[in-house]
Amino acid sequence: MKINIISVNFRYDRENNLKDVIVPFNCVDEHFDNLSGGYTLTAEEYEGNKSNESLTAIAEEKLRDSLGVTS
Repeated sequence: MKINIISVNFRYDRENNLKDVIVPFNCVDEHFDNLSGGYTLTAEEYEGNKSNESLTAIAEEKLRDSLGVTS
């Protein structure tokens, strides 16, 4: 399964502080089945996971959880 982060969208509160981050993604499996999704991180969660590799790993984890897939 190949996961691609499409973008990273930042939302700010009225005081211009980072509120949360929305991360849309898509993926294609070995049979060329496509799936799109997204997730939201709090500002604190995003601080430790800014790299594309980290965001991709989170997307894979959330996708597996959503589909009920283990390992």
